[in-house]
Amino acid sequence: MTNVPDGPAISVAVTLKVTGVGGCMVTSNTINVTVNPSPPAVAITPSTGGDMPCTGGMYTYSVPNNLTSSYSWQVVPGGNTSISALGSSATITWGNTIGNYNIFVQETDANGCNTINVLPVTTKQTPVVNPLSNLGPYCPGDAVPLVNLSSTPTADSFSWTVSGDGTGATAGSDNTLPFQVPGFVAVNAGGTIFTSTTSVTASLNGCVSAPVNFTVRVDPKPNLTLIPDPAICAGQSFDLQTLFTPVGKKR
Repeated sequence: MTNVPDGPAISVAVTLKVTGVGGCMVTSNTINVTVNPSPPAVAITPSTGGDMPCTGGMYTYSVPNNLTSSYSWQVVPGGNTSISALGSSATITWGNTIGNYNIFVQETDANGCNTINVLPVTTKQTPVVNPLSNLGPYCPGDAVPLVNLSSTPTADSFSWTVSGDGTGATAGSDNTLPFQVPGFVAVNAGGTIFTSTTSVTASLNGCVSAPVNFTVRVDPKPNLTLIPDPAICAGQSFDLQTLFTPVGKKR
């Protein structure tokens, strides 16, 4: 028996007539069968970008919530994803393999009737920044070389931020091959070792990689303070390092 989804319940009168081998017939009492409607089909709504998710990304998907219904979520094929579902909403973390997937949510209402809704999605590849080496140590005024950037697969662009001490490194971005963090002149305005951290991310088709870091170390110049003119006797040896204090780093 059928009913229109989300329509009113239908009552159907059923009478059974049974004919035996000798041709005798018996008629049953009439019973009324109630045919409940299935929940209506609804659209699965993704969070921003969830219709074409990035590999490794986390997105939320939802359907209108019916307080008297229960919900069951599934991704097919599902070996590359994880789902955290709460009623009419689910958070899906996509794996690192690109492909075509279907998101299914089955709604079961208070009468036990169900409807399955589906959203097809295609994942996009998130790039991975290739490892970067730390730089230094340098002295103030030294030329810090440029850093070549690459990723797997090749990104559309790179961007980077800088944190830590003021070594002369600056934030920036590059969207033209070859991708590079520009070189700069090392700076250290203090009396201790300065270290900055540059965090690099790659972008491809709107998918942004996890950051990969490298550091730049700039050592301070020695603090040279001459002492008063010394006097020695003829034939005595003299240590030139006693001319200044504190003893600095030799170069």
